[in-house]
Amino acid sequence: RRTWAILPALSRIGFDAKTTLHDFTATTSSLEGELEADLAHPAVAPQARIRVQAAGLVSGNAERDEVMHEHLAVTDHPRLEFELTAFEPDALDAVRRTASGRARGQMTVRGVTQEVVMPVRLELDDARRLCVEGEMPLDLTRFQVPVPNKLGLIRMDEEVRVWISLRFRVNPRTEG
Repeated sequence: RRTWAILPALSRIGFDAKTTLHDFTATTSSLEGELEADLAHPAVAPQARIRVQAAGLVSGNAERDEVMHEHLAVTDHPRLEFELTAFEPDALDAVRRTASGRARGQMTVRGVTQEVVMPVRLELDDARRLCVEGEMPLDLTRFQVPVPNKLGLIRMDEEVRVWISLRFRVNPRTEG
């Protein structure tokens, strides 16, 4: 069992949104977190917590980012959080050092916490970093996030596609 720390400079979290005018992606590397698990037995009591600075999400359009931050209420709720409660593996490959399955946990957006399940892929790369990739649909209304709508002409879908691309480094004190 080891403890892994997220490498923010090599990690990104974001979402893809569809609108009646222009689809867009918002991303951030303003995050921190840790994961504790036995990678040989990932379903046995894994623990993880990821914290994202909500104001760090940017789409490349300052006006849209201002509206997004307002709708996420970043002043009152500066962080988006995920706490892992279980990992349900579908496949483990010790030779390739990979696993896939579902990460189940509690996500907090705008102060509202809901259970979510995200299909994920885990892999140890050649630099011995743990790489975690995944994506899932997320209905913003479940988290009481107002969905942008400009005069009924430009509307954003209530559902966005949340994705993660995380890199972790093992804490040397937990390395075997």
